[in-house]
Amino acid sequence: MISRTDRGNRVDPTAIIGGGLWALIRRVIINSKSVVIDMGRTQRLFTGHARDAVMLFEATCIWPGCDHPHSWCHADHTTSWSARGPTNPDNGGPLCPRHDHLKERGFAITRDDDGNRRITAPDGDPIC
Repeated sequence: MISRTDRGNRVDPTAIIGGGLWALIRRVIINSKSVVIDMGRTQRLFTGHARDAVMLFEATCIWPGCDHPHSWCHADHTTSWSARGPTNPDNGGPLCPRHDHLKERGFAITRDDDGNRRITAPDGDPIC
């Protein structure tokens, strides 16, 4: 693994440990084509290639029975940002504005180890 500054200069791992005591360190993961796909918790919104990656997971809104195309949807956190959910494609999915609003009203979306999403109502009853 290589650590670099925002200008591309290599950083010695021991300097990172010392800098971690007083500086902001941002974790950014890039793919093999140097495209940013994960910005951890330093960025709240899915933007650029990270947003593209989230929207490619599904062709429509992830809410059961909703057929709105992902082009009409928000790139939304499965585990919400306020619940410490990271901004990475594994924690995202397209939600149309209507269902994004429901999520903010107490509905919860989780993802199991197999990648299946589960949605529960505010009272804890499963939707799917």
